[in-house]
Amino acid sequence: MRRKLCAAVLALCMTGLPVMGEYPAIRTALTARAEGECYTLCEDGTLTLHGTVTEDAFGALDRESTTSITAEPGTVLPERCHSLFSGFSNVLTIDLRGADTSQTTSMNAMFNGCSSLTSLDVSDFDTSQVTAMQEMFSHCEALTALDLSGFDTSQVTDMGYMFEDCSALTRLDLSGFDTSQADNTTKMFRRCAALRTLVLGAQFAQIDADMQLPNRPGWARSADPQTRISGNTGYAELTNEGTTTYVRILTSIPGDANADGVVDVTDAVALQKYLVRKGGLLNIGPCDISSDGAVNVIDLALLKQLLIK
Repeated sequence: MRRKLCAAVLALCMTGLPVMGEYPAIRTALTARAEGECYTLCEDGTLTLHGTVTEDAFGALDRESTTSITAEPGTVLPERCHSLFSGFSNVLTIDLRGADTSQTTSMNAMFNGCSSLTSLDVSDFDTSQVTAMQEMFSHCEALTALDLSGFDTSQVTDMGYMFEDCSALTRLDLSGFDTSQADNTTKMFRRCAALRTLVLGAQFAQIDADMQLPNRPGWARSADPQTRISGNTGYAELTNEGTTTYVRILTSIPGDANADGVVDVTDAVALQKYLVRKGGLLNIGPCDISSDGAVNVIDLALLKQLLIK
């Protein structure tokens, strides 16, 4: 019925005839680029999901041409959402508020490689049956806002690499996370260089070095932001004490863009990414090397001079 109705409307649009004799003619043809049993991809890059989505539904799609993804109310996502939206590298918006995930058990690599996405709200997801979230948001380098407030992770055993390369993310609220069943949290925060606020709940056991949460110059409780409690190695170690907000201690060393206490080539890379809007910047203050009140290409040039010296 959906296809017949669409075909009828498209035919009327192309002939310039009014629809039902009641509305003025639509002069621009609205044609679908591709259509499957559970989706429609229009020429403007809009991917709309409907019905029951299968695990391999998007196998034939040109993922690079997709710029937005929306789920119609009643859309049902599959039991295995493994890599379902992985590789949609040019998607700017994802709205899955209409999607039913109540039967989903695996979300491994679900949004892996959505590298242009700047914000994502999946707080409405029903994750009560999910056991695997490995690489779920990995390589989402432009992501600056991620809402996971409704997540139930009480059954999740695998969180390895979950936020790997979320290099623009400055704040992460995991206060609802339960890690009691998680036996793999390896490199969960790998290369989350811009992260400076982390909220953990009472059921989040601890942060260990294997999770690779960037540490230097250190983490502190928000109530006492100058007292480092995360050790002095490259990766943080935090014993969580109930629901707590942790903050990254920032340095004031000129040019220390990533706040690791030293100035090296990684700071130049971080600053360059910031200037082309491809990543966050943890330590903005010390990057104003020229002291002109702005962080720009002049500061990048001065930073490079510092490195040469």
